[in-house]
Amino acid sequence: MPYVSVVCFEVKVVCAHQWYDSYPEWRKWVKEIPSDPAKFFCVACKVTLSCGCSEILRHSKSGGHIKNMHLLTEESTNVQNTMPSASVQKAACALESESYSADGDAEFDFKERVQIAELRFATFFAENNISLTIASDMLNLFQTIGKEPAVLQAMKVGKTKVGKLIGNVLGVVETDRIDQIVSSKSSKDFRSMTRF
Repeated sequence: MPYVSVVCFEVKVVCAHQWYDSYPEWRKWVKEIPSDPAKFFCVACKVTLSCGCSEILRHSKSGGHIKNMHLLTEESTNVQNTMPSASVQKAACALESESYSADGDAEFDFKERVQIAELRFATFFAENNISLTIASDMLNLFQTIGKEPAVLQAMKVGKTKVGKLIGNVLGVVETDRIDQIVSSKSSKDFRSMTRF
């Protein structure tokens, strides 16, 4: 009998923000884990579980979760009674509109929050007169850095620090790389071309 090998592929489901559009009540208690996108954290039960729409639905119907959600709702009702008036909240929102947080605004669904982020991105390019040819590269950079939001939040750079990083770190690395190319055996022709 011939030997048959079976290859199993493990499929990891990551939290999808589109689920919030179908189940807006999940925003209150489903929190994704940045270090492991295949899991989510239930705020009500204080447990970490595997991600997947069916897994979250199953957890939401469990008796323990329903009980914990009831307790969480009671706590939030007590907190809402101490909130400032609507006019004070509107004034605060107007002042904070410049520092809008895309994931903190529950009144917009995921698609609208993406559109708002795209508008802010385009506004940044227009206000700072940045070449539009680097837009996709800059977005890729933000998406790469943004995989770990804590790192992004902890970054502190200004024009002075960026200038020093370019001159003292990147410049040294690139200079060393050019020196290695020039000194390699395959670049004898290059050295003869650069001598005047």
